[in-house]
Amino acid sequence: RYHVPVAKLVDNRPPNGSIPNEELARANQEFLRQYADLDPKQYLVDVRCRGRAIIATAVNRAVGSDGGEFVWDFHSVGVVDRDGDELDRADEAGSWREMADARARRIVETMYFPDEAMFYDVKTGTREKMSGVKSPNMFLPLWAAVPLKREQVRAIVERHMLNPDEFYRECPFPSLSFDNPDYSPDGYWRGRVWPHVVYWMIQTLWRQGYGKEAEETAARLMKMFEKSPWLHENYESASGTGIGQPDYNWGCATAIEILLERYKDPMS
Repeated sequence: RYHVPVAKLVDNRPPNGSIPNEELARANQEFLRQYADLDPKQYLVDVRCRGRAIIATAVNRAVGSDGGEFVWDFHSVGVVDRDGDELDRADEAGSWREMADARARRIVETMYFPDEAMFYDVKTGTREKMSGVKSPNMFLPLWAAVPLKREQVRAIVERHMLNPDEFYRECPFPSLSFDNPDYSPDGYWRGRVWPHVVYWMIQTLWRQGYGKEAEETAARLMKMFEKSPWLHENYESASGTGIGQPDYNWGCATAIEILLERYKDPMS
């Protein structure tokens, strides 16, 4: 149930070879090897709190991502806490909650820069920025609802997420901000729009009280989808033309989630 999308991610390799897919393949093999023999309940617990981190590590190594792994890990731990009864692990829920809270605080303490109203990836053990590059990954802490004051959230959303000079145009949330000198509309991880990433941004806007903007972002992405008979892996961020592999898994999944308005569901 859980490893099939990961297998598809490895099999649908980018034609230009810009991501070292061997890294993803090794992560997928490790994932399957670790969880193949577990009973279903143990598998569900472990895949939620560890499986995504394994794959996220591979993706971060491959594309130079921005601290997203730690956010996913924090969110997954929180899911196990909330679903303790369902998983017959209610006695462990408190410890998972403590772990999630501690990780959330650490994300804010190490990666949040209040003067810039932005999260950045940092060098291990420091608050020194890794690159200072702005990408949609910087908004994942808001998606995961790390502890920030309302005015801090508002500053991030309004200064950056909804800023047309950075991320919010007709083809919203390119993989590299519009104002970066290295931005290119068809740059694989340097400017293309990735549907699943935009979906996370739609969820973030909705969860943070920007319902109108969330619906507008969903409409803009659906308009991009309508340009082609296929749902693509990614899209050129100036014209909205699909340029990644056609009929791709997360393009299809994003369209379904938007049509069902699942982004309006409570966080889980």
